[in-house]
Amino acid sequence: MLAQRTALLKGSGTAAARAAAKEAADAGVQVVDLTAGEIWTNLTPTIRDGAIAAIDKGINRYTDTIGLMDLREALARKLTAETGQAWGASEIAVTAGAKQALFNAAMVLLDPGDEVIIPAPYWTTFPAQVQIAGGVPVHVDTRANGFVPRIEDIVAAITPRTRAIVINTPNNPTGTVYDRTLLRALGELAIERDLWIIFDECYRDFIHTDVGHHSIVSVIPEARSRTVIVNAFSKALALTGWRIGYLA
Repeated sequence: MLAQRTALLKGSGTAAARAAAKEAADAGVQVVDLTAGEIWTNLTPTIRDGAIAAIDKGINRYTDTIGLMDLREALARKLTAETGQAWGASEIAVTAGAKQALFNAAMVLLDPGDEVIIPAPYWTTFPAQVQIAGGVPVHVDTRANGFVPRIEDIVAAITPRTRAIVINTPNNPTGTVYDRTLLRALGELAIERDLWIIFDECYRDFIHTDVGHHSIVSVIPEARSRTVIVNAFSKALALTGWRIGYLA
């Protein structure tokens, strides 16, 4: 008999689509598979050669639980440059992809019954992680507003049990990029209602408009103490199979 929490979860729709595409391709059907968030490019020589050099040097022992200090220091410098605020290695944790970062955030922020606002459409992992932690995902539909959440709709979804809001920009799957005005409004709302912000920016390097990506903590620094930033190396560096992400 499985744990009761497993009854809360359904199979991943994206995983099912990926399996169907592979099955069709194996059967000889010509398939253009867009199910996975993965760029189709070779690994850059810098990363490939660096990994080989690490193997040659025997760098394969236990690290700190939250990742190699050198890597965390580099990530702190990266975030400092991106947000205009100072970050230290002690504020960074390297994770097994963005999914573990989201899982960790859910497990330490949510008590059973706590609600988390998730603008829809959404990446299916967001509500799954909330449910695993015993929380309740609350979806706010954005389709009527061009996939951009309206502050009044977010406010209407807040209850005494609301604990956090997920902000995913650039958005998966819509591609919507939240501008500075919206990010400031969301940050101010989180401060006013004492909410955590789970800020997923895994697609930050895939901007094809003049809007540009902005970290919410650079737009409204006052929200930094209640913000968990989630990112991964998977997308921009074609490292999906390596499962490396981080949270700050």
